[in-house]
Amino acid sequence: LSRSWVHSLSAYSPSDILVLCAQPKDKDPYMLQKSTIDDMGENVKVVAVNVPVWNRLDRHCSWLEYAAGLVAQAEVIAEFSPDVILGVDWTGAMAVKALKDKILPLVHTPFVYLNFRIFSESTGITEEDKQFYIERERETLHSAVGVIALSNHDKTILQSILDYDLVNGISSKVEIKVLNPTLRSDIRSLAITKLERLRNRYRMDSFSDRNDTHIPSYSKRSVSDQAMIVSLSQESHTNKPMRDRSRSLHVNMLSNHDLSLSRMQSHTELEKNLSEQRARYHKVKYGFG
Repeated sequence: LSRSWVHSLSAYSPSDILVLCAQPKDKDPYMLQKSTIDDMGENVKVVAVNVPVWNRLDRHCSWLEYAAGLVAQAEVIAEFSPDVILGVDWTGAMAVKALKDKILPLVHTPFVYLNFRIFSESTGITEEDKQFYIERERETLHSAVGVIALSNHDKTILQSILDYDLVNGISSKVEIKVLNPTLRSDIRSLAITKLERLRNRYRMDSFSDRNDTHIPSYSKRSVSDQAMIVSLSQESHTNKPMRDRSRSLHVNMLSNHDLSLSRMQSHTELEKNLSEQRARYHKVKYGFG
């Protein structure tokens, strides 16, 4: 899912993207950069931090080592000078906090919270764990200029945290939006192949993404809408002049795409481009694995 965000920003908006991620301690960062360029293009760069604990994202993962490793790369990140920061879950947000403490120009860079999982709702955790996650998710909500949830159910839970704070005198103007996940490219390919076989078998018309009802409209929209959300976040929350190309910093710990920084085009220009893309959406590839 995190790769889907990076892939969509890379493919459907004129963005330069810096991905800040983690990987197992025995992996070569150069190989991750090379595979990312091969998959997504030259406008996506990667800064990878090797961490000792891998393949878990709970409070016992290497989130502190991840943040410290990114701080050690502060010079590279500061030189990139992002227009917007996209952070996945509380682990990404804690890394963003550490970077803003180290790199002063990032203090005023808008942060968008991409909530892929609500950890405080996990089952089989202790009350201490639950309180830890609630505090981290509360801190993340209040540090963001915008929040993206994957479903209305998740939005309701996140909103309940803000409502509880409001009752206790802590207000927040952050708005939580719902953006359904895009179809993974491999799943889409399987569906198209199956439909083509059925249509050839029954001599039906050839497949067209544009008029096929088997693919939900929200999946078609959400690819380009990701770029729209980033553009709106930057235009609404920063006084920096708009660039021809956006710079986006994407922060995601486990999935190799946790924190992203982005430089964006103007909202009007992006709206025009997105309208043109939707008009010829049979050529668009949805998401990525």
